[in-house]
Amino acid sequence: MLGVAYTAVAAVFFGLNGATFRRGVLGGSALQGVYVTVLGGVPLFLLAALVTQQAFRLEALELRAYIILAASGVLHFLLGRYSNFRAYAALGQTRAQPLIQASTLVSVVIAVLFLRETVTLLMAMGIALVMAGPAISATQAAPAPSAAATLAPPVRLAEGYAFGTVNALAFGVSPVLVRYALGDSGLGIVAGLTAYMGAAAVLALGFALPGVRASLSGMNPGARGWFAVGTLTVFAAHMFRFLALSAAPVSVVIPLLRGGAFLHVVAAWLINRDYETFDRRVLVGIGVSVSGSVALVVQP
Repeated sequence: MLGVAYTAVAAVFFGLNGATFRRGVLGGSALQGVYVTVLGGVPLFLLAALVTQQAFRLEALELRAYIILAASGVLHFLLGRYSNFRAYAALGQTRAQPLIQASTLVSVVIAVLFLRETVTLLMAMGIALVMAGPAISATQAAPAPSAAATLAPPVRLAEGYAFGTVNALAFGVSPVLVRYALGDSGLGIVAGLTAYMGAAAVLALGFALPGVRASLSGMNPGARGWFAVGTLTVFAAHMFRFLALSAAPVSVVIPLLRGGAFLHVVAAWLINRDYETFDRRVLVGIGVSVSGSVALVVQP
């Protein structure tokens, strides 16, 4: 199934993207990360739309669809990405991952209610597992002293779980909007371009604020480099995510995408092992959430 293949590729890039963003927010701010990755993604999606020739099929979607896609971009790339950065900064990539998995529940419930997608008993059991993951990871054990512990920033649970919850809601609603606007049109690249442009238009207004200009001009060079790499990885991830949503139901794409949480752990270990938490509870929480995501799409 083409939608599943697109989702698998997207999951790989999202794993890499989480690790690069985590390094970026160690020296930069969530606001800086949002500006760099969203504004940098617009020309990349425009190039992709031209290469795939989807830029010449704009008339295939109605005006209402473009408005919905732009709104999904504001929701996902501004509110969702900002809260994602804040959750990563407060909790770390591995500890935040199970909470972000809860966006699967949001997506599936809304897809059932508004897109008339169906949920089997097995999928319902998967939802329960997805929700259990964050609860397991939130239970802290006494940390064992290690060299990495001296490098890792302190964990801020209240802040991290607050922004993680906002992130789950934003990331849960946005794919339903995308699927509703696209249907089976196959115009995933056009959808990505429209969503990025909607978010970029709002960000452009922020340049009128002195605080925003000062923050961007004073960006840490190291953070700028990681955010630049993150711009490429998140573009690739979302390009395949939009293609998947243009070819398969939300109740298939999003659970599978969130089921790739183990890739975040692999990427975090490869890139950020000195800054991340890999204790048993966090890994078990991710495993439970991943199991739930798989159950959501396994049909009897």
